Amino acid sequence: MAINFDINAFVIERPTKAIFMNSDDTTAWYTNQVQDFSVKVDGEEQTKQDAAGNTIATVTKGKTCTASFNVAVYDFNILAARNGTEKEIATTTSKITTPAFEEVTITTSNKESIVLKYPVKAVGTKYSVSVTILTKDGSPKRIFKQGSATSAGVFTYTSASRTVAFASGDLSEGDQVLIVYEYDATQAVRVVASGDKFPTAGKLYVQVAGFDICDQNTRVYAYYRFPTAKLTSSYETNIDLEATLPMEFNCAVDYCGTDKKFYDVVVPSATPTAEE
Repeated sequence: MAINFDINAFVIERPTKAIFMNSDDTTAWYTNQVQDFSVKVDGEEQTKQDAAGNTIATVTKGKTCTASFNVAVYDFNILAARNGTEKEIATTTSKITTPAFEEVTITTSNKESIVLKYPVKAVGTKYSVSVTILTKDGSPKRIFKQGSATSAGVFTYTSASRTVAFASGDLSEGDQVLIVYEYDATQAVRVVASGDKFPTAGKLYVQVAGFDICDQNTRVYAYYRFPTAKLTSSYETNIDLEATLPMEFNCAVDYCGTDKKFYDVVVPSATPTAEE
């Protein structure tokens, strides 16, 4: 007689993967960089007291559920999902306006003109370029103005040749010049944080790895399923080496489901038999 698989406890090692699916079951995003996974369920408790202030009964009126984890790397697909948008990928027909920071060391050959790496993007008939001479510690030393003709402290930009021109004597050999502008890139990606777009609800699955209490070589995988999860619109992340993307979901009840679940956890056997 076959013995049904039954597990009651295991040692959690770490969360391993998360995938979020749209309402049509297409994949919205996926990551294998999950850490600090947690689930919280709160109940709204109300008490009934008698005339002396003694508690007669406590009634639970409703529950809420949240799930959260951090993504260890700076994932642009997930950053876009946090903002209710999608990552954009530049092509030759759909270019992305991109900033360029060029630092140029002045020599005898470029004292009066510098050729930029990329053509400056035109806004109407204007080509906006910023030029600054830097000190040795990188601070601004001299800031130039853009004009239609070169003069002391004034440079020009010629779009046909991508050239920034200076008046004679404005630049000296050894100067470090910072030139900032924008251009249309065919190889770039972009994520937009938009004020009128928000995350949408979908299905969240999180895989958690662990092992059997009695045998560390027996792997155990638990699968958390949230049928109606929606990322919160508020988030904060540091932009540094330790940066992570915080993910917090409000999880609604599967209202049309038979068990009205916020989530469930499934642990399959590590050595499953063929299902009939």
